[in-house]
Amino acid sequence: MRELRIKPDDALLIGDTIHDYEVAEELGCGCLLICNGHQCSRRLSFCNAPIVEDISDVIGFIQGEAIA
Repeated sequence: MRELRIKPDDALLIGDTIHDYEVAEELGCGCLLICNGHQCSRRLSFCNAPIVEDISDVIGFIQGEAIA
């Protein structure tokens, strides 16, 4: 991020594990979790990050659509 001059506030890490959330926290950027990957929504719900059901929901999230 530093090399590309990307500010943490302008970045969104998209992942499917609690570790992805932890990395985003360490980087200081936003995080969006997808619950049909390595970890289920029950496990991901312990993170302070929005969760979507499927990768196809990512565009809607970015465009500001409500998460069901």
